[in-house]
Amino acid sequence: MGFAYIGAFIAQLSLGYVATRTTWTIFPYVLVAMAALLFISVEIVNFKTRNKNSVIK
Repeated sequence: MGFAYIGAFIAQLSLGYVATRTTWTIFPYVLVAMAALLFISVEIVNFKTRNKNSVIK
C-alpha cells in the first residue's frame, strides 16, 4: 500500500504544477484525467495484493 500513497502524493504534486501552468478551460479535463489515473493505479495495486494473497492461501 505504500506505493499507492506515494503515487497519490506524486499525482497531487503534478496536479498542482499543471494547475499553475494551464488555463481554466483545460483544467477540469486534467483534473478528471489525474483522478482516473490515480484510481487505476490504486486498483492495480489492489489486484496485485489480491493475487499474492490467493497464492499464499
